[in-house]
Amino acid sequence: MDYVGHFCAKDCPDTCGFKAKVEDGELFVEPSIDWGFLDKPFVCRKLKFFFEREARSGAFSFVNGRKASDEIVMDEIARLLKGSKDKRILYYRGSGNLGYSMFGWDILMSQFDNVYFVDGSPCDETGIEAHIEDFGVCKNPDIEELERAETIIIFGKNAFVCSPHLYAVLKKLRDSKHIIYIDPVRTKTSSLAHEYFQINPGMDGVLANALLNFLAGDRLLTNDPAHLTGLSEEEIEFLADSIKSGGTAFIEGYGLQRYRNGKNTIKWLNKLAYETGNIDKLFYSRSSKEGLKKPEIDIKNRVFISDVSTLLEQGFFDMIFIVASNPVMSLPDSHIWAKSIKDKTAVVIDTNFTQSSENADYFLKVGGMFASKDVQGSYFFNKLFSKEPVLEGLSDLDAAKEIGKRLGVSVELTLDCVPRVQVPERVYRERALDLNLPDENLRDVRFITLPHPSYLNSQTEQVNSEQIYISNEIASLCGIVDGDSVWVDNGGRKALFKCRVSNMVKGRVAFSYKGRYDKVNFIIDSKPTDTKRGIAYNETFLTLKKKERG
Repeated sequence: MDYVGHFCAKDCPDTCGFKAKVEDGELFVEPSIDWGFLDKPFVCRKLKFFFEREARSGAFSFVNGRKASDEIVMDEIARLLKGSKDKRILYYRGSGNLGYSMFGWDILMSQFDNVYFVDGSPCDETGIEAHIEDFGVCKNPDIEELERAETIIIFGKNAFVCSPHLYAVLKKLRDSKHIIYIDPVRTKTSSLAHEYFQINPGMDGVLANALLNFLAGDRLLTNDPAHLTGLSEEEIEFLADSIKSGGTAFIEGYGLQRYRNGKNTIKWLNKLAYETGNIDKLFYSRSSKEGLKKPEIDIKNRVFISDVSTLLEQGFFDMIFIVASNPVMSLPDSHIWAKSIKDKTAVVIDTNFTQSSENADYFLKVGGMFASKDVQGSYFFNKLFSKEPVLEGLSDLDAAKEIGKRLGVSVELTLDCVPRVQVPERVYRERALDLNLPDENLRDVRFITLPHPSYLNSQTEQVNSEQIYISNEIASLCGIVDGDSVWVDNGGRKALFKCRVSNMVKGRVAFSYKGRYDKVNFIIDSKPTDTKRGIAYNETFLTLKKKERG
């Protein structure tokens, strides 16, 4: 076959565009020439894994564990939906496959009065809400604004892992720009920066307030910002001087908003960018559908994502309908999800078998991103891509339409000439802003989760799975040495990890790579951020106990 336009529809902020073809079962790609700000366009190393996972998964559609044709499974799903109008159905569509076509499932499920959509996501909703409150829109400037800055300050965004094209841009700009990286974890991106500041978790808003006090005489809302942030007064003053010296770009990472005060933190950084005249160089995220007109969907019922596990445990839902997600691996309270899928009637639609599908009653295998025509934008870059399928298979949109036909429901969605809309400019809405702090627990260890270089929300592989990284201080306090097995306990939820002692963290802080071990989300419970549309993953506190030999 000839090369066709394509893009990666997985949950990476970049959304790689490229040309692709499949010959003799192998994927061949040519990186997009549209990345004009890169000397050498590329696709990340995860793409081959995605292809192997979707093209050679060996998964098949089934009903009650028995292999069945796609047609039979769609018949059964339609029959189930039609006969369940007196039951409450939880509908959760994740980010295992993005793209405009996924609205087809939303259109289908919105036809039912008894379906509950999940409001929010584990990814970026807290920060998005902060940007909409502050600017009326959540959008990113053109990447060229980094070239116009003298200083680039990165708050908690490990671009090496979660935005490889941004990392390449930063690497290219390193000789001409002053790059500062601020993060409680010393990640790979810290090695790219000229200065690295290891801030205390969840204290970026305190730092922004202190910087504004230096720069604009704003009222300092804490007595001791140096103590709270873990930075010295000299370091805070250095940061203030770096901002004062010229145009500064601010890059906000997703990790900032995974605390109880996550929205407040983002709002303080937004205020810092505005007050210092750098609003045109403020980067966070944008919707992958930005610039595209979304279909009108009449959603009857919603539940906040931070409430879902509680409602599942209470038995509120009679049925669970999961699309393009593996919540047993990727969401907190994973044991509750696993039990609910096993105990309730469950439908899973995905590209391959997962921990969530293994106990489902109905599983419909779809072809995934390589079998779909679609259109989508990048979360970070102002790029829109379209693609044609390079594999044969049932696409998500066709599956939703086919089930709709069996129900007499029209799923009206076209991928030809998706209408565009004008995205308004950011206008800062000045208002009083309090300073909120994350939870405090001086007895236990704060647990932070990070994305791994091969991470995917719906991934099923477990590699180096059971590791937890702790600081030298915690290791000394608990009598733990590198390589010890330790019991990790969150209020009675216990799991065994292998301990790695590392200077990547300091103080009473530990971290693990999410999606690498099913016990990571088992020991995390669903606490809301300062919007219930987000989850405060990093407000988890643990006790550690060395496992005795024998």
